[in-house]
Amino acid sequence: MTDYSQYPYRRMLHYIEKRSKELGKSRDYVQYVLSMEQAESMEKLIDIYNHVFQLLAILFFETRKVPSGWYNPETWGYNNEYLLEELNCCLNENILRWFKRFDAPTNEQSLSALSNLRSSKNVRSIQKEILKVSTPEADKGVSTLLYNRERLDEMRNVRKYFSYNKYDYLYCSGYLAAHGHIFDIIEISFAKDHNISYDKLAEDYKKDYEREKRRQKEIEDKEKSEAKKLQYYKIGGIILMIPIMLLFIFVIGKIGIIGLIILIGLPGALFSYLK
Repeated sequence: MTDYSQYPYRRMLHYIEKRSKELGKSRDYVQYVLSMEQAESMEKLIDIYNHVFQLLAILFFETRKVPSGWYNPETWGYNNEYLLEELNCCLNENILRWFKRFDAPTNEQSLSALSNLRSSKNVRSIQKEILKVSTPEADKGVSTLLYNRERLDEMRNVRKYFSYNKYDYLYCSGYLAAHGHIFDIIEISFAKDHNISYDKLAEDYKKDYEREKRRQKEIEDKEKSEAKKLQYYKIGGIILMIPIMLLFIFVIGKIGIIGLIILIGLPGALFSYLK
């Protein structure tokens, strides 16, 4: 058997080689997996990922006619979830390899790399590597993008949670799609089983976001206008007080402090007398 010790996803490679031989498959599927290293686009990376995931399912079930829920590795028997974990690890490494080919990655390339990472033990270290050389701008910030990516996995994996939060799932999906996420075979199969359509999610999110930005700007403009009016009132009050203070000083000079006190108190005294 070939030595794959240099790869952190060697158990998956060994499984593919071993099961392919057992089932009489002549094609070198391991080399197909490793062809991710030469992928020149995110679309190609996800395409290979999809085919490898389908291959793993076929090798496990020994048939192309896989059962319902086949895309959930929990249905693949005891202790086989590592296959998806290592496939995700493989994809993430190659996303980083693809990203590092750019001397000066664009905002879109950086967001695409971050939004397409899949849940695995290396996801955090790889996103740190990406963020070391790039500070991409995302709607509501990169932390929101990373949160929505993790939340999407959580909702899909915890079925009871998803059933009460379908709107959240659609929102997270739309947000990620608008930031370069490509839906894989697992996400597409899950959507099909739950009557979800990914069509136009990105466009709808962008429209909603632009609408929300305009609404927030209108609120901010209104608040600024009110603040400016209040400032004008304050300035007007100060200007108005100047002649009053000058008159006050003039009156004190003419009738003195005692006279001023009597003058101020006179209207009140008259009002009390008339009552």
